[in-house]
Amino acid sequence: LKSACDASLERAARLEFDWNVEDFSHLSERPCHSPIVFSGSFAWRITLYPHGQSDGKSTHLSAYLEGRDLKRARQAKFSLTFVNQLDEQASVVQAFPREKELDVSEWLWFKRGRSDWGLHKQIPLRDVNDPSKGFLVDDTLIIRARIVSCHYERILQAQLDEISRFARAKRNVAAVARERKRLA
Repeated sequence: LKSACDASLERAARLEFDWNVEDFSHLSERPCHSPIVFSGSFAWRITLYPHGQSDGKSTHLSAYLEGRDLKRARQAKFSLTFVNQLDEQASVVQAFPREKELDVSEWLWFKRGRSDWGLHKQIPLRDVNDPSKGFLVDDTLIIRARIVSCHYERILQAQLDEISRFARAKRNVAAVARERKRLA
């Protein structure tokens, strides 16, 4: 079946937002969070570990997109962009899942027990802290999130709609065949 979210724009919730992380050099090792933003009925936020996490600790920024209020499971594909404020073409983009065009069945699930996705090693801290690299200007880091998400029930409904259209088309073909046979 064709991707339910890709099949029609109204079935997919789309969101883009920038988070300006101010006073970056004063952030502790504790995670910090963007404001919660909404796309339709979906709530999202970015979680940033300014000094890294896990195998990225002390060497990389670690960042994750987090689905909030997960009473209902949802699937999404998204990107996190670390904006180069001197040359936007040099921004670092991490897409999840990595392949650009995927069927919705390969999108990432956000649900209870798995509410966030991202990488421990998003961007090296030496690049972030190097003024010539352009990621940190006036002690502000900008992270841009682009999200396309689809609610599970909407996916199922779209698949049922497609099956119904197929069944109607099959009945129409059978009716035409009967009519041809009758006229022959």
